[in-house]
Amino acid sequence: MKTILVLFALVAAVVAQKEPWCRCGIFINFDDEQELVYTLENIIIDDCVASAEACKTGCAAEINEFTNDGDLWSLTSSGETVGQAICTKMAAAEHHHSHHYIHNRNVYGYFGLCAGPWEYADVKSQQMLCCEDGVHAHCHN
Repeated sequence: MKTILVLFALVAAVVAQKEPWCRCGIFINFDDEQELVYTLENIIIDDCVASAEACKTGCAAEINEFTNDGDLWSLTSSGETVGQAICTKMAAAEHHHSHHYIHNRNVYGYFGLCAGPWEYADVKSQQMLCCEDGVHAHCHN
């Protein structure tokens, strides 16, 4: 009985030490999948149960700050457009499915609470994203 109580206490201690996290990402919808194309800094939250709204609003604010409220032609702190930052990531060889050409795709902001699924953060780009051989380009129909 004492062994079971000690084991229970150890499991409870390990579970209590898990640090909650909130991840923020930018996605593009393709015909057959949704793909994470850019990740941003994690948001600090208190716990994995009561912090869903804090995670969502924190990620929305971070994504809106990075994209200047969804403007893909806005310049990032490194001097490239938001769209170019995404196109560069999409064309990189280490990206899951490197995409050199993207035509007329909206960009969406999502949040992920702890080990849960990605959820829409009510953030959408102002313009469609187009990448021509990894270079951010104006979209033409």
